[in-house]
Amino acid sequence: MIYDVLTKDVFPHLGENSFVLDMSTNDVEITRQLNTKASKDNIYFYDCPLSGGPAGANAGTLTIMVGGLKEKFSDICPLLQAIGETIEYIGESGAGQIVKLCNNMMVGGIISLASETLQVGEKLGVDKEKITQLMQKGSAQTKVMDVFGPSILEENFDDVTFSLANMMKDIHLYQSMGEQAEVNPSISQSIVALYESAIKAGKEAKDATAVYDEIS
Repeated sequence: MIYDVLTKDVFPHLGENSFVLDMSTNDVEITRQLNTKASKDNIYFYDCPLSGGPAGANAGTLTIMVGGLKEKFSDICPLLQAIGETIEYIGESGAGQIVKLCNNMMVGGIISLASETLQVGEKLGVDKEKITQLMQKGSAQTKVMDVFGPSILEENFDDVTFSLANMMKDIHLYQSMGEQAEVNPSISQSIVALYESAIKAGKEAKDATAVYDEIS
């Protein structure tokens, strides 16, 4: 859909040397196809996916991963700096999407494993808040728990930081990358199965941490 919208409804109306910044999380191959089409129309296309969630957007502290022509990267930096704190040029077209999809697969995996380990600990008599508190002071510390931990600890999945449906979309896009890279997906497959179970249970509109209920 995004390919048709941009190539049919956007690119034809832009002047030469215009810039298009795609801040969605999207398929790498589609991103590269869009870049090729934009280049033919003398348009500069950049994939600029974001990380940091609603809090980062509100504070202007997002992390932005950029893929596209390096020579023009400095031209788009002032705009990106208006909404982001960390602006990283990653590489050629699609590179930003690759990093973002790896990031989101990692986030989905940490949410899944945290959900399991906290339930194990709590069922054996240690409060999950205490477990999390100590983990965040030790080698298991992760920003994922700073962002998503409250939903898991409160078991409240209606206050959506990042929807389960969007996480499922990104995990599936990561799967496609993994297949292309010919990397054994044995670890990520179990995470995919957990999220698919939550989707089948009708939780797509809830927060990504709703997979917690699929473990118990």
